[in-house]
Amino acid sequence: MGSRDSEKTAAMRQKLREDLKRRRGEFKERYGEVLERLRGLSAEELVAITPDPTAPEALQQLIGAVEKATRENLAQAALKERIQALGKVAMRIAKGMKELKDIVA
Repeated sequence: MGSRDSEKTAAMRQKLREDLKRRRGEFKERYGEVLERLRGLSAEELVAITPDPTAPEALQQLIGAVEKATRENLAQAALKERIQALGKVAMRIAKGMKELKDIVA
């Protein structure tokens, strides 16, 4: 019976590893797209989202937060908290991006 339990445990661990690997890939893929979109924002698009003069700086901070979330494989809730901590302008930018809108809503 001990051998059978050991096999079940090993199989369960393998399945968990595979699920984790798949989720990490999905996470990186999703936020990779967000990063591309953020980095590709033109000055005109940024002004359309928020005319605040600190928007370019807030955008760079937002990019940094998403990059860090990608590296650390943060959950969406943790990314939302980090974006909120960046302030109103970063929140406006995030809400203006379809890729981040649902996260910060």
